[in-house]
Amino acid sequence: MAKNDRFLLDAIIEERAGEGLPSNKSDEVFEYLAYEQALKEYDLSPEEILSGSVDGENDGGLDAIYIFVNGHLINDLESMLPKSDVNLEVYFFTCKHRSSFKQDAINNMYTSLRELLDFSKNKSDFDGNYNEDVLNKRDLFLDLYRKLAPKIMKFSIRVVFASRGDAKNEVGENVVARGKQIETLCREFFSGCDSTFEFWGAEEILTAYRKKADYSLDLVFRESLTYGKQMVVLARLIDFYNFITYEDGKIRKYLFDSNVRAYMGLNAVNEDIMNTLENPVDDEDFWWLNNGITVLCSQAIPIGKTVTIKNVQIVNGLQTAECIHRYFTQTRTENDDRVVLVKILPCDSMQIADDITRSTNNQTAIMSSSLRATDKLQADIEAILAKEDLFYERRVNFYANQGITNTKILSPLYLAKGYVALVNKEPYTAVALRQKFMRKDESYRRVFSPDDDLRIWPVIAKIMKKTDEFIDTRHAGNWGDRRKSSIRYQLAFLTVSRMLGEFTYSPNDILNFDTDTYTFSQMTQTWNDIEAVRKLDNSNASRLQGKKLFLSVASAVAEAEGIKGFTSVFGQLEWDYTEEFLNKVLECLPSQPWPRGVHKIVSRELGISERKASKAIGALMDRGMAKRQRNGEILE
Repeated sequence: MAKNDRFLLDAIIEERAGEGLPSNKSDEVFEYLAYEQALKEYDLSPEEILSGSVDGENDGGLDAIYIFVNGHLINDLESMLPKSDVNLEVYFFTCKHRSSFKQDAINNMYTSLRELLDFSKNKSDFDGNYNEDVLNKRDLFLDLYRKLAPKIMKFSIRVVFASRGDAKNEVGENVVARGKQIETLCREFFSGCDSTFEFWGAEEILTAYRKKADYSLDLVFRESLTYGKQMVVLARLIDFYNFITYEDGKIRKYLFDSNVRAYMGLNAVNEDIMNTLENPVDDEDFWWLNNGITVLCSQAIPIGKTVTIKNVQIVNGLQTAECIHRYFTQTRTENDDRVVLVKILPCDSMQIADDITRSTNNQTAIMSSSLRATDKLQADIEAILAKEDLFYERRVNFYANQGITNTKILSPLYLAKGYVALVNKEPYTAVALRQKFMRKDESYRRVFSPDDDLRIWPVIAKIMKKTDEFIDTRHAGNWGDRRKSSIRYQLAFLTVSRMLGEFTYSPNDILNFDTDTYTFSQMTQTWNDIEAVRKLDNSNASRLQGKKLFLSVASAVAEAEGIKGFTSVFGQLEWDYTEEFLNKVLECLPSQPWPRGVHKIVSRELGISERKASKAIGALMDRGMAKRQRNGEILE
């Protein structure tokens, strides 16, 4: 490792911490940077990178887990999965913001992986304690493996240990040996698994960081037709494969439109394409049987039998491109003289680019539902936010690749969550909202409706950004995005409701809301109101995500602040969660641990139903007014 590599890495971390990417805490910035660079060729969005994080208490020494199927990040079983030829890749990370690779970290990983990768074990049989994020990722891995096992053609597990140290010269022999043991462990659990353990230090992270996406590429072709600036070429399959891949053979995912790319679409159509590639017929060329590829660019410069294409964006032909990539990855043949049709269309207008993207992909119902980035409404939101110096990234990494600071970038999902919290008045739904809601027209239009006044989006954006700034300030940047998302929507909704004096406010009230009055002072008041009912710290803020607990807290805040319309919006709660009532319940209870059936005592004393008494006791434990217990034993 060069002497100054660590110094340069620390400078990058410091700069990113100043931008809040993903927070202003150095160790979290380092973790994010390590994930981003190790997974760079997957071209993940910031939200996708954060989705893999499992860091926190009881993480088993694992900081992040990512699962890819055929190069696509999988976060739930509702993702479109291939019917055959599956390439399953699993990544486990541990990151230490220190300048060395210590034995304790790798020992923790070994112990945890020995349990988590043993699918014969139920979670209840684990010796270690693992947080919910780790267990959810393990469940997803198990379910995917069970579902895809008969179709898996290639399976790999990659374990990454990242630090600011020297991975080439300063890793102890015992640490290296432990890494080899982890590789062996993975192969023992999964036959045919290609397992690797990698040490990423300052040099490795910097090398990846300096590797920038190249949008100006050369395509070798056989024949061409030119009309004005536009070109149609016939390129050998192997030459197109080289055009869309890195030197190591991995596909350049950044070349593909984000919304199309996110839609796996590995269906019968792709099987037909693969069959055509794998089983050539004499006197039939590939391009006769295929619609070809559409490439948008800023400029195309042909020189001989090569065209230099600047600012490449492949907007149609994703399925064909992926199949060609998979075909040559498997065969490694250079002797295939078949060609593919490639349309090269230079254009200098974003509107023209969107029109071409929509038109060339508007062939099936599935495709049209996946092309949200090209919706007129999405373009309009981008335009109106730009007037406020905010950048709406309807295409993944479009502004990030231009060096725009993260604090000014908003993703469609981030903004959608703000809409669900503030306009639909469902902050508990906003927390759980996932990208998949955009697949169905009904759920998509419930958020992105052309009937809404466009001016509402900058208001929502400013409220959510200010809320994040407040949480960062209050917790000195120690809360990552996962912790912030557990409270930001409830905090914003309750603050706006209190400032407007009612829960029954209208979308027009949000439209006319003066965001300058949405101050840290206002949010502090709401924060204190919430903490009077439910303490917001690292260990239990996430428990406010559920609907039932949120409504109990919101009811208490409404009572304390005189916010009107709670029942009109949320309905009548089945039981009263007021502090006065809970104190009465507490007075009826004996000292803990309570005996079984203690709710019957409360029922008789207060003259309420046994069910209401039981729920009230649960509320006492939820709010920290009593210790948690089960079956007569105190849990904490």
